[in-house]
Amino acid sequence: MADRNDKYGVPFSMRLSVEERAKLVALAGDMPTAVYVRSRLFETPSPRRRKMRRFDVDKSLLKKLLRELGRQHISSSLHSILNAIDDGDLEIDDELEKQLRFLCSDLRHLRRTIRKALGDELSDRQWGGRR
Repeated sequence: MADRNDKYGVPFSMRLSVEERAKLVALAGDMPTAVYVRSRLFETPSPRRRKMRRFDVDKSLLKKLLRELGRQHISSSLHSILNAIDDGDLEIDDELEKQLRFLCSDLRHLRRTIRKALGDELSDRQWGGRR
């Protein structure tokens, strides 16, 4: 079996600030950033050029989902359960507590991701949540 580097070459990486990365992505446009960087460094277009897939975001559906998440009060209910565990009012095993905390974290991440996709168009009151 051939070494991966024989087929793909030697990898190269570098750190960029958030602003530098945003500028690079904007300059690359529809090109993958690695292809754009390679074409700029070597002043030749890469033979592997292809457009990145862009997905249309159904903002009305995302707003509806976000509002429903807020209306269900899932996060606040989980928070109340975790407070009861922390206060000693509710006893559960460590594994279940760990799973509940991961669930809270996942819900926060889901909410943030949806809001980011919407461009933070909604105020906290519109999506039904509390901070």
